[in-house]
Amino acid sequence: MKQYLLRPTSLHIFVVTTDCNGDCIYCQAKSHQSGGGKYMTEKIAKNAVDIAISSPCQSMAFEFQGGEPLMNFDIIRYIVDYSSSISDKDISYNIVSNLTLLNDEILEYITAHNITISTSLDGPAEVHNNNRTFLHSNHGMYSVVNNKLNSLLEKNIHVGAIQTTTRFSLNKYRDIIDEYMMHNMNSIFIRPLTPLGMAADRWNEIGYTPEEFCSFYKKCIEYIISINKDGHFLSEGHARIFLRKILLQYAENYMDLRSPCGGGLGQLAYYSDGNIYTCD
Repeated sequence: MKQYLLRPTSLHIFVVTTDCNGDCIYCQAKSHQSGGGKYMTEKIAKNAVDIAISSPCQSMAFEFQGGEPLMNFDIIRYIVDYSSSISDKDISYNIVSNLTLLNDEILEYITAHNITISTSLDGPAEVHNNNRTFLHSNHGMYSVVNNKLNSLLEKNIHVGAIQTTTRFSLNKYRDIIDEYMMHNMNSIFIRPLTPLGMAADRWNEIGYTPEEFCSFYKKCIEYIISINKDGHFLSEGHARIFLRKILLQYAENYMDLRSPCGGGLGQLAYYSDGNIYTCD
């Protein structure tokens, strides 16, 4: 159950920029509110990779975050190329993106280097557009994200998606889960709001009580079970992690739910300005 405590740091997060083209109502960063974000340079990226590679762990995960990391894709490319040229370690690469800046050039590169993608899909258009809009406009991101997501799935590129629950989501649990089924996804991660950044500032508008979230989560689980009984397969992330621990005595290496948590021990985060933190 605790074998991960004896393993070296395996997850290395590179915050390649704090800039973003989005204006999500629960954003933790708020970099655009203060006059633009920071961008990681090649020098900082090289130093960060050198430190990450020094971990004695043979299998490692490099994750690119933002802001919107595709706004600094040149540095992502540099980190992938540099790390693969100086090390024979087994490194997996993942980009956490809103997908809106994905183009053919980026798509070709991530396909050639087996880079996976993680994105946010809060539900159907009504829900996603309420939560996630483009910066300096009221236009929701759903139509662009939907098209990009379909393009990735058609090319058999692995895409993971997480859902973030706002007050607007609470009565739309069926619609949210149906959206994931429409994309033929076999997992959904139902995530509560974190009271940081914009979410903290707007909590009275978009937040809820723990009891309200638990009621929403229970409805989601019951609906997912009914879908699975009909012959489909859809798992929920938190349930999978908890049940594997309860029933199988297996502690999945998910940093937020490790005990003690994975900060510092399991992961490090390299910020765009060169500072290093215990987690993202």
